[in-house]
Amino acid sequence: MNHVGLFEGSGIPSLCAQRAGMTTVAIAENDPWCCYALERLYPGAKLFRDVHDVSADALRDFLPIHCLSGGFPCQDLSTAGRGAGIEGSRSGLWREMFRIIRQTRPTWIVIENVPALKMRGSDRVIAPLESIGYTVWPLVVGAWSVGAPHKRDRVWIVAHRPREQRQERTERDGVGQCGELGDTRLHGVAERTRGPRRGEERQQSSGEIVGSNGTELANAERAEPRARARQVA
Repeated sequence: MNHVGLFEGSGIPSLCAQRAGMTTVAIAENDPWCCYALERLYPGAKLFRDVHDVSADALRDFLPIHCLSGGFPCQDLSTAGRGAGIEGSRSGLWREMFRIIRQTRPTWIVIENVPALKMRGSDRVIAPLESIGYTVWPLVVGAWSVGAPHKRDRVWIVAHRPREQRQERTERDGVGQCGELGDTRLHGVAERTRGPRRGEERQQSSGEIVGSNGTELANAERAEPRARARQVA
């Protein structure tokens, strides 16, 4: 399974992809020190030092892309900044990430950013993804949700493109092809974390995320009161 990491930083997203059984085939990062580390950690991946250079044509040798991840710059979104929002000069690089998604149509997308994205642009991320056929699950999960001694909440947006829509696009224009996700582990993660589809019933107690098939996360919530993950309002 092929993984592409945008705004990769020091390489943690690719490490997670590796542990999930994926191979990072391309990375975009402009920080010189991070690039120095990435070239040594992932010598087989194509390194782009400017996200503007990433395109369907540049990634053609790596299709299909099964997972694309990225934490686009947060400076214009963070409460510590001036609050320019997602149209700011740095956080506005989301437009480049969406361009790449639209061109390559990965099967899964994982986006990470600061909690202020909820007030300063989450709709500008979710709506475009839904408009091109993705099912989107926005979550807030903090470091304390996995047992760390500090809070550090983060917005996570997980998106999946249904099989029939991937096939329809492939038949229509022959680009942005996405193969099937052979490893079921990502499907299992989505099942345990997503909310129900319309028409599905669930029971939800305060502070729990309950998937459509009941969940391990809910059990974890009850076992550890400090660890809680909230859906984006």
